[in-house]
Amino acid sequence: MEYFNEEYKVCFEDVEMNFKCLLNGFTNYFDGRYVAYHYESQTRKNDTENDANMNNDLREVLIPFANKNIKKLRNYIPHEP
Repeated sequence: MEYFNEEYKVCFEDVEMNFKCLLNGFTNYFDGRYVAYHYESQTRKNDTENDANMNNDLREVLIPFANKNIKKLRNYIPHEP
């Protein structure tokens, strides 16, 4: 079992984990009857170092992961009929 990728400094580890779940045959379900409140970044301070780390996480970790797995991930992207 894989866990959250600790290479991320600020965010996107949950996105990668979701991709990994799909790639390993798990199914995502949506039920619109439920609500979850996520107060994004409420405990984070807004500063240029944080922004730089977030951009780095995206460019240097998440995008390379997605590019490496893009052919497999395309099976999970909804397509227009």
